[in-house]
Amino acid sequence: MSASRRWIVALPAKNEVQRIEGALAALDQAAACSAFDVNVLVFANNCSDTTAQAADYALRHCRHLSAIVTAGKLPAGLAHAGGARLTAVRQALRRFGGEAGDLLLTTDADSRVRPDLFARMEHAFYRGADVVLAKIECIDDPFEPACKRALAWGAMRAKWRHRVRQLVETVRTGTIPHPPLHDDYGAAGIAATVNAYRQLGGFRPIQNNEDLQFVRAADTAGLHVDRQSGATVDVLARTVGRAAGGMAEDIANCTRAVANGVACMVENHRLTTRRITRHPSHASAFATTITDWELAEEAIQGLDRAIANFSSGDRRAWQDLK
Repeated sequence: MSASRRWIVALPAKNEVQRIEGALAALDQAAACSAFDVNVLVFANNCSDTTAQAADYALRHCRHLSAIVTAGKLPAGLAHAGGARLTAVRQALRRFGGEAGDLLLTTDADSRVRPDLFARMEHAFYRGADVVLAKIECIDDPFEPACKRALAWGAMRAKWRHRVRQLVETVRTGTIPHPPLHDDYGAAGIAATVNAYRQLGGFRPIQNNEDLQFVRAADTAGLHVDRQSGATVDVLARTVGRAAGGMAEDIANCTRAVANGVACMVENHRLTTRRITRHPSHASAFATTITDWELAEEAIQGLDRAIANFSSGDRRAWQDLK
C-alpha cells in the first residue's frame, strides 16, 4: 500500500459521556501501531448530555490521532443508527478530504478497538481486500453490567455463525479456511477503502442493520471482503442501547431468554448445508427466516461434520448430511 494512505475514522456518539473517553483512548493506542496517519471524527448527535465536551477533553490526552469533534441534531427521518453513521462518515470524508485509496473505519463509543486493529487491517488491505470486518467480542460494561449467562448464550450463536461462514468457504474452495473466518462483525469494526465505500453507495440511512446491508452489498458486488484478518473490537455488553435493534437490544433479549429458561436455538444444520451447496456464496450464507430450529450445540456439531466430510472428499457422507 502507498505510504500516502490515511485512516479516516467515523465515530457517531449519542449520550456517551461515560464511554467516549475509553473509545478514543483505545483508538489512540491502536494508531500508535499503524503505518498511516489516523484521523478521527466524533459526531455527537442528538445528545442531551456533554458527550461532545467529554470527547474534546479525552482527545487532549491522545498523542497519535488527528481528531475533530462535531455536534448536531439529526431530523426525525435520520435520527437512528443508520442515519447517524451515514452522517458521521459524510462529515469525516468532507473534513479530511478522503481520497480513493484512503482507508475508512467506522466504530462506536461503546467499543474498544484492540491495539493491533489498524495494523491487522492494513495487512488485509495489502493482500487486496476491499472491505475488512473486525471480529466482535463482548466485554463487561463497568457502567451497566450484563448477565453472564446471557453473554454465554450470545457467544454460542456467534460460534454457530463462525461455523456457517467456514462451511461456505469450504464448499467454495474445497479447503477448510485458515485462519478461520468469522461472521460476527458489526458497525463497530467495519473498514473499507474509500473507493469501495463510494462504489457501494455508503451506509444506508435505515433504523438498524445498516452494517449488515453494507456487507451484503459488498458480497453481492463481488468485492473482496476479508473476514479473517484477526482484527478485533471489544464491545461493552450493555442492555440499554442508543439504537433500536442494536447489540444492546440483542443482549437484553438473551437476558430474557435465559431468565425464562429458553435454550439457544439456531437454524437446523441440514437446511444450512443444503442452501450453501446450492448457492456457495458469501451472500447466501444465512437464511433471512428460520423455519426449522435446532439446539446451537447440535447445529455446530452438524456443521463441523459437514466441513470435515466435504474437505476430505467423502461425498457419500456429505450427501447423507444433506
